[in-house]
Amino acid sequence: MKTLAVMALVAGVTMSVYGQALLTDIVTYEAIVVDDASGQSLASAGPWAWEDLVPQELTGDIGGAGKSVAVKCRNAAGQTIFGGTIVGLDLTVPFLPFDPAPYSGPVSLLFVPESYTVSIFLNGQFYLGELLMLPAEDDPVGPVIQTVSIDIKPGSSTNPFNIKSEGRLPVAILGSADLDVSLIDQASIKLATIAPLRFAITDVQRDGYKDLVLLFQDKAVAALVPDGVDGEVVGLELTGMLNDGTLITGTDTITLKVPKPKKPCKKDNDWDNDRDGKKSDKKDCGKDRR
Repeated sequence: MKTLAVMALVAGVTMSVYGQALLTDIVTYEAIVVDDASGQSLASAGPWAWEDLVPQELTGDIGGAGKSVAVKCRNAAGQTIFGGTIVGLDLTVPFLPFDPAPYSGPVSLLFVPESYTVSIFLNGQFYLGELLMLPAEDDPVGPVIQTVSIDIKPGSSTNPFNIKSEGRLPVAILGSADLDVSLIDQASIKLATIAPLRFAITDVQRDGYKDLVLLFQDKAVAALVPDGVDGEVVGLELTGMLNDGTLITGTDTITLKVPKPKKPCKKDNDWDNDRDGKKSDKKDCGKDRR
């Protein structure tokens, strides 16, 4: 009740100052948890649709005091037009009121477009505070995006992908003189909408630059192409963020391999040739019955 009251109070102020027209310009929002002392990104998530009022979560190694949650709201062109930051949060709370043992995250964000506000909760129940989205003057030209090279199934040129596979799909973010893969915020990486299961830093190209190799569940990748046909070439985009907030994006393709369905065995309900006058319901699976 306290949260709703605060948001209702702020709503009247913000709408009179900024106007309804600006609200319609917001298309997506995203958030990041930062360590106040080092400035390091601890977790990031989004973008999400601004009109989606479902609570969103940020997870990662974010426990402890001295943390900030920063939010950016973007228009259709990707420009940050509103933003806000709440600092000095303690993202660790007692598991129970009488239990001194700490319990950490995840952090839940609940946005209210009508009031330009976001409420922040820990573990979905501990109210931590609320921040007000203000016009962004420090990011007028949109996000900084760096294009990176990725290689699906390193060593393969066509990247065949069997949609019935139950294995793992390797994807490498290739390091170079312009990209140190150790600076990538690994928690931010998505292949389309899929987060990696595991990752490792190694030199897959043997060119002297370390690469970030990620494994994605085959079933999740197959779900992205439910109507795929055999031989179809599909492009997949990988997105993520560097620790300094720079967005990264890279694309590669896979070639779908769609196994042909097995023909079902037919029941032979005809009178058989055994000359015993009895009807046969044997299954005809292509065997030569003599």
